Amino acid sequence: MKISRLFAYAAAGMIIGLLIENKSIILKQKAKDKARKLKYGAADLLHKEG
Repeated sequence: MKISRLFAYAAAGMIIGLLIENKSIILKQKAKDKARKLKYGAADLLHKEG
């Protein structure tokens, strides 16, 4: 296999890996934000009742 093809595969693999990592970071942040909103929403409900 030619060296240039190996470099092309390596570059493509790195790009795909970075895209997957970026997507996972975004999903983690969205989950964190949603949990925070639920937490504050529950706290508000408890304060309104009490």
